[in-house]
Amino acid sequence: MKKRKIATIAAVCSALFALFAIVSAAAAIRLTKEISVEPDRTVDLPFPAGSFLCPLDTDLSSLNTSLEGEWTLSSRLWGIFPLKTKVRVADREPPVLITRPVRCNTGARVRCEDFVVSISDHGKTELSSDDFSTHIPGERQVLLRAEDEAGNVSEVYETLTVYGKEWDLVFEAGCDISECDEAAAALHPDLERLVFEEKLHTDRPGRYHAVGETDGILTLLTFRIEDTVPPFARAVSIDVPMGGEIPLSALVSDLFDATKVTVLPERDPDPFTPGRQEIALILTDESGNVSELTSTVYVHAVAALTEVAPGMSREALASFLLADAPEVSLAPFFSASSLKEGDNRIPLTGEFGTFTVTLRVKDMTPPVISGVADITLSAGSTILYRKGVRAYDEADGELELLVDSSEVIPSVPGEYAVYYSATDSSGNGTTVTAKVTVLRETKTANGETADAILSSIILPGMSEREKARAVYQWVRNNLYYSTAAVYLMGNFDGAVASGFAYRSGNCYTYSAICSLLLDKLGIENMQIHRADMTDPHYWNLVKIGGEWYHLDACPQYPGYEKEVFLLKDSDLAYYSTYFVKGYYDFDPSLYPPTPS
Repeated sequence: MKKRKIATIAAVCSALFALFAIVSAAAAIRLTKEISVEPDRTVDLPFPAGSFLCPLDTDLSSLNTSLEGEWTLSSRLWGIFPLKTKVRVADREPPVLITRPVRCNTGARVRCEDFVVSISDHGKTELSSDDFSTHIPGERQVLLRAEDEAGNVSEVYETLTVYGKEWDLVFEAGCDISECDEAAAALHPDLERLVFEEKLHTDRPGRYHAVGETDGILTLLTFRIEDTVPPFARAVSIDVPMGGEIPLSALVSDLFDATKVTVLPERDPDPFTPGRQEIALILTDESGNVSELTSTVYVHAVAALTEVAPGMSREALASFLLADAPEVSLAPFFSASSLKEGDNRIPLTGEFGTFTVTLRVKDMTPPVISGVADITLSAGSTILYRKGVRAYDEADGELELLVDSSEVIPSVPGEYAVYYSATDSSGNGTTVTAKVTVLRETKTANGETADAILSSIILPGMSEREKARAVYQWVRNNLYYSTAAVYLMGNFDGAVASGFAYRSGNCYTYSAICSLLLDKLGIENMQIHRADMTDPHYWNLVKIGGEWYHLDACPQYPGYEKEVFLLKDSDLAYYSTYFVKGYYDFDPSLYPPTPS
């Protein structure tokens, strides 16, 4: 009996355990599921997940439900059976859109945002509407659509009322701003407050948008500032001096317009032609409104700028300035004693009123250069250009004297010009020109020696060429090159005397003796020198058979010897290029050319 009871109890326990297992399995199957929640909402898990029977392995507070996403929560039923719960955070609610009616005048600028009082949603929303126009009066329904980032959409119809011409707010440019306020108040006395999107400028034509609200209805108004009135001005006639400026602004007065005005003439006035000129002026404002005026410009035959000497009386000034303009007079209040050195503005009275000219008071007397005289001297002599010459000015006293003797070649016989100049502090200048004559003179001793030489080398019946050849050979064969007498370079007589006495000399001595002997024979010749006078070299030009040729009896550098007797310019150019560079370079403008 006792054993039977024990068996019965065991059977009952087994049955209960089996039932528990079945219930637990069923519970586990039921708890393995998904749940969805809205963002920022509390997560409520189905029983028994999260209860004492099935504690979570994950801290529920760690879930960020402000972001959309999916999380899996793990737990164990009675600590034995593993359970999983999927939590998905997703936005499934559309935005909450609260709107209001809108009314406006024709052509007003209305946006879909103007209908919206508020939009509520977890994330960002985008607002749009169907197409609508404010150019046709009437009432219509506008579909407003709000869509959030999750694609949830709210749609609301709202009323748009467009009023006709009775709501037009058009004002002339330049009106007082109070007129705009009064017109808006008379049209909409129920408006609590009117706010402009940008400041209203009645002097700037354009469209200005304003917004106001009454009893939950938004009112949008467009104010139009229009400029339809042409500019107003009075024509002004003026007097001007010849060559003076004629400002167009001086030809109009009392100019009035709400906007900026441009003044242009149909043709430009001519300030250089004396007489009356009728000038048609075209006045145009920024809106294109145009008005026309005609002004008179009287150009008087009085120079706009005149230079005069100081100390002139009123009568002398009037006679000087107004000689060709008898219709003009000096202003009665003008005093000549008020004139100062420099520029002075002088008032004159013309036909239409007073105008001014500039009188520049300055020293106009040029300096005086005294003591200048023509100069005659022998070749090679020193020229004292400044001896006895001075420059003087009444206002400045003694002045610096400038002497330009760049054309003079003291060693070459001929006639030259020398220029003396001086300038005072007022810019008055004086230039005086003198003539410088350079002569070739031979002392008696040199002449006698030259005659003796020629008598020994010149035979009867010789041609000019043969005589020149004899001179060339004597000088070349009887002198030797030396720089001992270089100090005599430019002193013709001294160089000749030294050469005859010592039978030596430099290139200048050779050239001077050749020139003296050729003169004695009546053969036209001249001395010529290298262009670079920092390294001078002299030789001769001789005229044979009506043509000029080069003659140089002075020996060249050793190794580069060449007989220079009746050679042409091209021959010397070749030597200067291919033998000794620049040896015979000279300024061809100073000398006659040889045959080509």
